[in-house]
Amino acid sequence: MPTRAFVDTSFLMEFKPVREIDWKPLLETDEDVIVVVAPIVTKELRNHKNGKDPRKSARARTAMQELAALRKTKQVEGRPGVTIGFCGNPSRALMEEHLLEWDQGDDQLLGSMLKERTRTTDRIVLIADDSNLLQHAEQLRFEAVEPPDKYERRPESDPRDAKIKKLEEAVRQHEDKHAKLSLTFPDGSQELQSPPLRLVDATKLAVEYTQEMIHARQQVNEMEPWGSFREQQGALRSGREQHRGLDLSEWMHKWQEAAQLQAREEALIARTFRAELWLANDGLEEAESVRVYLTIPEGVEAVNKPTRFQQFPEYPNWRHNKGDIWQQFAERMPIFRARPMEDWPSPDWASGLGVSVPTPHEGGREQLYYVGQVPYDYKAPFACIGLTFETESVPREAIQLPYRITALGTPEREGRLLVRLSVPM
Repeated sequence: MPTRAFVDTSFLMEFKPVREIDWKPLLETDEDVIVVVAPIVTKELRNHKNGKDPRKSARARTAMQELAALRKTKQVEGRPGVTIGFCGNPSRALMEEHLLEWDQGDDQLLGSMLKERTRTTDRIVLIADDSNLLQHAEQLRFEAVEPPDKYERRPESDPRDAKIKKLEEAVRQHEDKHAKLSLTFPDGSQELQSPPLRLVDATKLAVEYTQEMIHARQQVNEMEPWGSFREQQGALRSGREQHRGLDLSEWMHKWQEAAQLQAREEALIARTFRAELWLANDGLEEAESVRVYLTIPEGVEAVNKPTRFQQFPEYPNWRHNKGDIWQQFAERMPIFRARPMEDWPSPDWASGLGVSVPTPHEGGREQLYYVGQVPYDYKAPFACIGLTFETESVPREAIQLPYRITALGTPEREGRLLVRLSVPM
């Protein structure tokens, strides 16, 4: 049984010419194939040909030239058993019977297929790249085939692209005569891969510090004899041992306070992103009166918040025959030994530039840095930025830092730094 393959307008414009399609494998048949073009398709091709879109106009013109040649020969070159055919318009009554609208191009195509079905027993198939059209055809009991990607036409250059490229080159040449300022990370990139931010329970961490200390004390005999018998008797007579309990109670209280403050600072650090920013001038002139505006993301509760680690109280200076008691405690406290004890570099740190401490700008969503002159061909550290996020707003995947830079006599420049947060394993 022959197959009549109806094609829509987009197929003739967006896919390879009819002669370059392997029709029989596409339609899974060994019988003859008739590629059918409906009147609505030629009408739409003509409209595109006379339209304002240069790309569509060129493709429609090519498709119409191919159809004109095939109309004369009927036989598709190089494709034995494949011919071209043209059908007529459907009647309004036929379209109304199947709830099709006369003014809709897709409905007109389906109407032509319905008309063809009343005139032949051949297999009728729709070939289109429109999922809605394919679905509608199947509802009318037609076979529907979506052409594979391998038959798509290669994109040709748009005449407008060349004009845009020429204008961009002119702008680039003009800009290169001035300072060309940008912000980067230390590696020169505007993207950074960073460890994920975390939520730390400060109360739980403080308890861990205290429990570890108590467990360490249980493993060390603080009351083990020390010194000679005469030294021990002297300590008892002087009353030094009587104050031992009072000293330990006071030390324990201070320890718990310090553990709470330490845990609170560590919780802040865990949800703080910190990075070193570099300022670059890739232009041919130095920049004067430079100002950098860095947009702060939503959900940030503090910028460059200083971290103050608490000094833990010193254990009473006691020793016994096994050595310094505190040293014996510390050896049994790995969490305490691994605690952070240093803050990040000073937030207003910079090298080689007179950069002021950032000040809020435009409602606090921007941080403004005042910078002096920036030499040309310059790349150097600019500032450190620390962003502490609110507990409920800690980002999970990425942090965007839009910025803009102004300078005297230089067009304002905009850019964006992107921080990709590693997904915890």
